[in-house]
Amino acid sequence: GHTLAFGGVDRIYRLYIPADLPAAAPLVVMLHGGFGSAEQAERAYGWDKLADTAKFVVAYPEGIGRAWNAGACCGRPSRDGVDDVGFVSAVVADVKANVGIDPRRVYATGMSNGGLMSYAVA
Repeated sequence: GHTLAFGGVDRIYRLYIPADLPAAAPLVVMLHGGFGSAEQAERAYGWDKLADTAKFVVAYPEGIGRAWNAGACCGRPSRDGVDDVGFVSAVVADVKANVGIDPRRVYATGMSNGGLMSYAVA
């Protein structure tokens, strides 16, 4: 995984880069559900295999306390006012700086609390 200092804490994300990635490939940010994790999302939802065939990068950010601050929902991040929109944006910027993705083709998706978070990011 990758570690990124954000909001005064070290946050992590996983990154999957398929073989033979073209220049300026798209990026999909896959957000785990409540009680999930970056590792669990990568293992469970099949995005790496899809990235292998469609040739895009996948980032799997990890929420604090296994949840996201997607508004009035979902655990500690919401109660504590964690800036998860800012964190996801920082992950995208970090990937862009190190992998060379197409900034016009960045997409977010998620499961459950992560789905709500993808709306917040949009």
